[in-house]
Amino acid sequence: MPAITSATIKRYRQLANGCELLPDSYDPTYRPIMFDYGQDDTPLVTIIGKVVYAVMPFDFDL
Repeated sequence: MPAITSATIKRYRQLANGCELLPDSYDPTYRPIMFDYGQDDTPLVTIIGKVVYAVMPFDFDL
């Protein structure tokens, strides 16, 4: 397993055939990541923690 060098807060959404990770970020370069379990090469998603508190800029809008 590769070492984790960075992380972002993401919301998990279950889909009919996989899942989607939606970043909570004011940086537009972070885009949603979709995993389609109908495809053979789709990696397994592992959740390693749960965010219970985060600080965002005052004008941050989800």
